[in-house]
Amino acid sequence: MRLLENENLGKPEQNASTIMGICLDLIHDVLIAPARANDTLDLEQEEILREARNALLVIAEKARTYERIFEEKDNASFNN
Repeated sequence: MRLLENENLGKPEQNASTIMGICLDLIHDVLIAPARANDTLDLEQEEILREARNALLVIAEKARTYERIFEEKDNASFNN
């Protein structure tokens, strides 16, 4: 699990992309992987989870862009 690995390596970078990645890893490791191992997820549920993951990644990407522009003052990328 990535969160445990990061605890050994030190505190992960605190940005939207990193935090979302950690959350998605936790969801996978705690919920999805055991459900797959027990064969309790059907194809429709797998597709729903895949779409939810994709949506969360888009949200994280947009949040990271916001962080770069407004919190880190990377206005050069905003102007181009």
